[in-house]
Amino acid sequence: AIFAAAEDIETYTGRYLIARTVQARFPVLPTTNCIDIRRAPNVEISGVSVWDGAEYVSVPAASYLVEGVDYPSLYFPFRPAFSDQNTLYPLKVAFTAGYGTDDDVPPILKRCVLEYVADLYNQRGDCGGDNLSVRGAMQRPQMPKSVRMKLGRYRILRTFG
Repeated sequence: AIFAAAEDIETYTGRYLIARTVQARFPVLPTTNCIDIRRAPNVEISGVSVWDGAEYVSVPAASYLVEGVDYPSLYFPFRPAFSDQNTLYPLKVAFTAGYGTDDDVPPILKRCVLEYVADLYNQRGDCGGDNLSVRGAMQRPQMPKSVRMKLGRYRILRTFG
């Protein structure tokens, strides 16, 4: 239940509670030549690759700028050449994001995880109504409204996925 609650809170807020390395893939480079990495906090870009038609090729760090700290953006002064043939996601960005350790996670986020776990425990026997999917399979109960309200100020509204 703790893992489920933490995962739902990470999804809802757009923040990783514990640091992890992620590879995000993007369908195109916008006309602004800028990509928002909307996962927080403490994002460190470790690599950018583009699809050349046969494989992903690394883009030198000198070819892009990282702007912002908590919610960084990648800015490409010159558009990298890439092929969108044979792949849906020609741009790949590897980065590390999240609070470093348990001590770095804000207390309110920890409290929200505990409240959510308590709510899941209290609803452990609920087997119908809103908890059934269209196919009749059990679903996890929704995040309590009180938890969502506390998480509001930590929420990043635009995330890559």
